[in-house]
Order: sequence, then structure tokens, then C-alpha cells
Amino acid sequence: MPQFRLRRTARLLGAGALAVGLTIVACSSDNPATPAAPTPVPPTQTSVSQTITITADGVFPSLAYINADLPVRIVNSDTVEHQLHLDVADQPGCSGFDTGGMIPPGESRLTGAITNDAAGCDAHDHTRHGDRRFYLQLVIGE
Repeated sequence: MPQFRLRRTARLLGAGALAVGLTIVACSSDNPATPAAPTPVPPTQTSVSQTITITADGVFPSLAYINADLPVRIVNSDTVEHQLHLDVADQPGCSGFDTGGMIPPGESRLTGAITNDAAGCDAHDHTRHGDRRFYLQLVIGE
């Protein structure tokens, strides 16, 4: 093989090895050996026990397991207003559930905390009274 071909081949192999080496270094810098520390929750963000979503098809989940003493977020993903209320106003420990009014489309509300006194809370969408798709059962515990 002529000398110039050997030099050309050596340069091409060297360039290829350099490209592979740079690729390995670039990829390994994107994936550090130690994971990044978790980002703390901003102090303005409230912890919630569960998120309940209302759509045109009903309330999801309709059976929700919640932790006592934490609010529940109610999200209206429908195009009309909704209003969740307790089925019976004097359910022990559930009085914090009522969201205090209509929830416009695209908005959400936090309930008050439901206490350990409650075994569970039953609620319905006041604007769809009688439609079982809009009934909600909350169970305290995990």
C-alpha cells in the first residue's frame, strides 16, 4: 500500500476514534453518576390528599382514598360549572369538604381538611343531582 494511503487511513481512523471519544464524553456528561437532588416543593404549593376531576362524563375517581387532615383538590375539566356538596351536611368529620360555591370551567378548588372523625364522606354534584356519574365517595385511609 502506498505511503500516502497509509497516512490517509491513519488520519481517518484517528478522526473516527476522536469522534467516538467525544460522543462518549458528551453522553456521559448528560448522565451524571450521582442523581440530582430533588427539587423542594415551593412553599406556596399546598399538599393535597387527592385530586378529583369533574368532566362531562362524571367525577373521577368516583371512589377516592384520602388522608385525613389534608385538603382534596377538585378540578373542573368540563365546559360548564359544577358544585360538589356533601350528601348529608352533618357527616362527622366531613364538614371541611364543601368547596364553597360553583367551580367554573377550567378552575379548581381546595376543600377543607377532612378529619379522622370521618369514616368516609359521600358527596354529589349539586348541578347534576340524581345523576350517579356525579357522585363521589371519599374513604379515609390509604
